[in-house]
Formats: sequence, structure tokens, C-alpha cells
Amino acid sequence: MVDSDIKTDGILYSVLIIGCNRGLGLELVRFLLIGLKKPPQYLFATCRDLDTCSALKAYNVFWNSRKTKVKILQLEVNNDDDIANVVSAVEQDLDGVGLSVLINNAETHTRKDLDTVSWVDMKKTFETNTISPIMIARAFRSILSSFVLLDSNKVVSKSYAAIVNISSVLGSISNNKEGGMYPYRTSKTALNMATKCLSADLKDNGIIVISLHPRNIPNKLEGPLPYSFTASHIIKFISTLDMTHTGGFYTYNGTLIQF
Repeated sequence: MVDSDIKTDGILYSVLIIGCNRGLGLELVRFLLIGLKKPPQYLFATCRDLDTCSALKAYNVFWNSRKTKVKILQLEVNNDDDIANVVSAVEQDLDGVGLSVLINNAETHTRKDLDTVSWVDMKKTFETNTISPIMIARAFRSILSSFVLLDSNKVVSKSYAAIVNISSVLGSISNNKEGGMYPYRTSKTALNMATKCLSADLKDNGIIVISLHPRNIPNKLEGPLPYSFTASHIIKFISTLDMTHTGGFYTYNGTLIQF
């Protein structure tokens, strides 16, 4: 089903999604390519190993007959050289247009309890879930700013760029009633703080920064919604972002979450 209400001539003009081999990243790519009346002008997706992203490649070959194609780039998010190579490739393709949305989606799901968690678990999880989004945001700051600074007659009348850090309600201090899952919970809590810091540092550049829990908050009546459902709502929410949202923590449909 095509959603004609979501406009891609503004903040969704050029989109980069980090971590698209499967799950949420793959569903976001799918919706951006075939779920919109008009796909983004530019769409980039990264995966750690180009040999294992056959589903992502299939969107270009079989499922997407439109002009926009997803450019697939190799990225190990904890590798500075890989980050620099992706920045260079994106910048070259955009040719001065600038990047409008960066979605930091790569993560690791280490969920050890107090009796089993190790130094290695904590360090590796923080590297991927907290440190790499900061480094990637810094690396793309200039390209995101380029989109904001575009002349209004080239793309949009009033433009912002956005960084969307995929977090989790499990990183909410206010909602933590169960404990456990030390690497994952604490890394997402730290990511939320990074989001808040980035939102302050990049506000004058016209760059919105938010944390996003990509599903609903499960309760006794409703379990977690699948990414195949929430992906469209996430893109719709991103399309509505402005500076009133920056620094916030939201669910897939824009409902505010307490940190």
C-alpha cells in the first residue's frame, strides 16, 4: 500500500540508514522504496558484510521499478576507515546536495544479567550502541549541514536535517522496573544522553537529533509490534520533524517517552 501523505521533497529528500542487513533497517528501506508515492531522491543503506545482504540487494533487482535505487555501502560501524569511506561515497553521490536524514540503526543486543555480564560484554556493546552513533554523527555533520544551507529554490523552502538514533525503551531510566540486561540497557541510556548532547551541539546548524524506540511500549494487552508495521509510522514521524522535537525520546509513532 502506497502512503501518499508522506512528502519526500523536504526532510526525506536524501536518506542514509546505518545497519540494513535485516530487521528494522531492511523494513525502513523497503518502505522508502515501495511504500511511498514518491521515494527519496537519494537513498543509502549500509551493512557490515556486502556478501550477506541479499535481501537488501533484491529490493533494487526485483521489487523496486522506480527511478530511486538504494545504494548499498559496506560499513563496520566501529571502524574509522569504514566510516570515512562511507562519508566519501555519500558525499560524492550527493554532489553538494547534502544529506537530509541519518538513521543510526546498527546495534548489538547483548542482554546479560548481573551474574553473567563481563567487561567484554560492556565494552563491545557500548562501542556499537553508544560510541559509534556519536562518531558517525560527527563524521556526517558537514554533509547534513550542507542540506540545511541549500538555497530554498533548489529543494525546499525551509529545511532541517535530522539524525535519528535508534534507541530502546529499555534504556529509559524512568521505565526500568525490572533491572538486568546491563550491556543493552546502559548502552541505550548512554545513547539517549548522546542524543541530548548532539541536539544542543547541532541545533545552530539546523540539525534535529532525536532518540527513537522503534516499536510500541508493550503492556498486558499488547505485545511488541513488528517492524513491518512500525517502519511506515517511523518514516511518517520523521517527515514531520522540526526543531520542537530535537533532543527528545519517542516511540515509533512520535509518542514522547521519559528518559
